[in-house]
This record gives sequence, structure tokens and C-alpha cells, in this order.
Amino acid sequence: MTEPRRLPRDEEAEKAILGTLLLGPQVDALPVVEKLRPEDFTHSRDQVLFRTMKEMHADGLPTDTISVANRLDELGLTEKVGGRLRLSELRKYNTIDAQVLHYTQIVHDKALRRSVITASTELTELAYDERQSVKELLARSQEVIDGLTTTSIGREVFSPCSIASLLEQGVPPRDDVIAGVLPKGGILLVLGSPKDQKTIFCLNLAVAVARGEPFLGWETIAGPVLYLTGEGGVGLVTERLAKMLPDDARPPIFPWHPQPGAEGIKLDNAAARRRIIRFAHENGVVLIVIDPLYLFHDRDENSSKEMRPVIDGLLNIGQETGASIVLVHYKRKSGQGARAGSAEEARGTSALHGIVSASLVLEHRQDGLAVHHEFRHTPSPPPQLLSLDEATLTFIPQGILTHGNRKLDSEKLLGVIAADGPLGLKEMEKLTGCKGRTISGYLKCLETERRITYERDAENRKVWKVITADGEACIGSRQNRQ
Repeated sequence: MTEPRRLPRDEEAEKAILGTLLLGPQVDALPVVEKLRPEDFTHSRDQVLFRTMKEMHADGLPTDTISVANRLDELGLTEKVGGRLRLSELRKYNTIDAQVLHYTQIVHDKALRRSVITASTELTELAYDERQSVKELLARSQEVIDGLTTTSIGREVFSPCSIASLLEQGVPPRDDVIAGVLPKGGILLVLGSPKDQKTIFCLNLAVAVARGEPFLGWETIAGPVLYLTGEGGVGLVTERLAKMLPDDARPPIFPWHPQPGAEGIKLDNAAARRRIIRFAHENGVVLIVIDPLYLFHDRDENSSKEMRPVIDGLLNIGQETGASIVLVHYKRKSGQGARAGSAEEARGTSALHGIVSASLVLEHRQDGLAVHHEFRHTPSPPPQLLSLDEATLTFIPQGILTHGNRKLDSEKLLGVIAADGPLGLKEMEKLTGCKGRTISGYLKCLETERRITYERDAENRKVWKVITADGEACIGSRQNRQ
């Protein structure tokens, strides 16, 4: 007699998942609890245990052995999971993050196979029952298949529709925190070198959003702002906000900084993210500023694999809260091949560029602060030049940066040298946003036309000057004014 076949399962993988989750904050539980359902585990005791840990994770609570045991005691479920001794035994099966994700996929796939087998058995029984009409059989069969799609695979059934039907229904306008630049749940990357006034710039943005006022000419949505500051602390942020705002107008901006001895917020930590998400929900936050990014994680920024949990954490915050996120980040060191004035200048892995809706690249100049734009959803405008009112710490637009575009020709380069010369190649790269090989071609043309000349400066670098009508080399007009 043939023995009945064993349903697909991998109990060792299930134990490894439960044991790893019992490590608590040491492991990122989000990918596991989002992927699996309690019913995906073979035994009822493990289903009860996973359901309890999943609920604790949703509440922002740690899932370490002691916390889980206490929650089970409170719910009267300790014996149903095999007692406290079994929790200790499961903890021995813990594994590293990469493996637990692999085991999660195994358990998910085994559960899906069991669901298909169960559904197939039901469909077979229905087909043999001739009391039902064929129409009823097909209708029930479709229900069973739809149930597999929604519960086992974990995505909803959808019905495609045409563009014409969508237009007939009326497509609602996109709800942006910064109109045309930053959608709700989107990410804005603010890049700059040290001393490029990134924090003051972002505080200007926070004030504009909190008040619902335009920022650099773009309309904003009014709403509370959560400002996570890792440098200088709440005191410095508060002092700067006090200068920006009159005493009788204090919009809802919430600075946050870890207290001495308190655990800081790390974006790759699920419990820490729950703190942010809960605060955002309770206070209706529409914008979250993270200043600067590197102080809110402990990962290697040059590794895409290392930064994946941080990137996933940012996306999770945006998805859960609907708030837009501003990431304050540093540029790479000069000479690393990045396109000047672009998101390519961001330090670390390029994986970060892929998730942002827009980038604002700051460049401190003698005549003010240049802001280069890169937008994903709308055409990028030319760079702007801002000046800072020292009394109110408010940036004031001074117009378009005429020689800050990456589109360059000989006449534009000549204008740059006339205004700011004598200039070396690296300085021209910064001012024009073009690479050295592009600039060199225009320099040769201008030299051939006897419109510029070069000399060696004190550091033995080549620096170029404009030749005047009488054949004499001159320094730039801005240099003349100083």
C-alpha cells in the first residue's frame, strides 16, 4: 500500500526564522513579518508564536526572548507555544540576516505549495460533485484561485483598465509637499560639502512647509515637520529657528536629538523606525528631515548591499507615514569623477540615487549659495543663486546662475573666466558643472582665437585669464571689484 505523500514543509527553516526574530533589535524583522503569515508555519504553536511577534513588531516593541515571554504570559498563550523553555531552545537556531531572508523565502514557497495542494483537492471534489451546475463549478473554482492569489502570493487581484477609462473617471492631481518637486512619501536629497550651510538651508525648507509658504518659488503644502538632527543638537536648531521666526509665529516644527546616554535612531532598525512612524501619525507630520544621513546608520556607505537595509528603511517610513523625507548628505571628495551639480556627487553607493524624487546640490561661492537642481518628475530648472540674510538666517533668491548650467559653449566659458578669473581647471569644473575634458576643448578654441591666455600661479597650476581688446590679460570683473 502506497504511503500518503508528506505535505511540503521545512521545519528547520521555520525554527531558524523564529529563533532569529527572538534576538530582538539585533535583527531587522521587517522583511520577515511583511513576507510571512502565521498560517505559513506548519505547527499551530509556531503560528501562535509568530502571530504574537508580528503584532509586537507592528506596535514597535522588541521581540527578544524576555519581551515575547512576557507578552505571551499576558495573553495566556505561553503553554500554547510550548512554554518558556521552548523559546530558549528556538533561540539556539538563530542565523544571520542574509540567511534568514533566504529561509523566509523557503517557508513562503512551501506554504504556497501547501495552499495549491489544498485548493487542488477542493477543486477535485467540486468537479466530482455533479449536483452542482458547470456554471457554479467554474464560479467556485475562480473564487478558490483568487483566494490563492490574494493570500498565498500576497498581492491583490487587479483588473487592468485603459487610459481612456482612467481619463473619463478623472485622474486626481498628484499631492505634493513641494509642488512639482517632492511628492508625498518621496525623498529629496540635499547635497553639500562641509560648511555649505546645508542645515540652515533645510531649516528654511522646514519653516516654509510648516507655514505652507513658497520655498524658492515652489508652492508647499502646510503641515508639521519632524527634524531629526544628529549634529549640533536641539539647542542649535532651536537657536536658528528663533532667528528665522518672530516670537508670535512658531509653526509646528519638532526638532529631535538623542539625549545623553539614550539610544539613537537607526534607520535600519525596525523598532526605531516604528518610533518615527508612530510620532508622524500622532502629529500629522508631512515632512521628515534627516540631518545628516550618516549619523542615522552604522553601515558602510560605499556598499550597496550594506546600505540596502537603510534604503529599505527610508522607503518604509515614507510608505507608512505618507510624509516626504529630506536626506541631508555629503558630497564626495573632489576629483572622484562625479558630474558637478548632480546627484552623482553624493558620497557612497549610487543605490541611494535610485530612490530619490529630486536632488538639490548646494555649492558655496563667493557671491552666495548656488543651488543645482535634478528633478525626476518635472524638467530641472537652471541653477539658482541665493544670498543669506545673517539677521534672520533666511535665504533670499538672487536669480538664475547664468554660468551654472551644464550646457556650455565657448562664449559661456569666456564669460565665466571674465567674471571670476584667473581660474584653474578644477575651479571651472565647479562653476560650470562640466567635466575637465569638455572644458579643455573650449579652452583650446579660445586660446587659438587669442581670447584667453594662461600663466602659472604660486602652486604651479595653469590659470586662465581673458585677453582684452588691447591684447593685455586681465583679471575677472569680480576680482576687480574686491
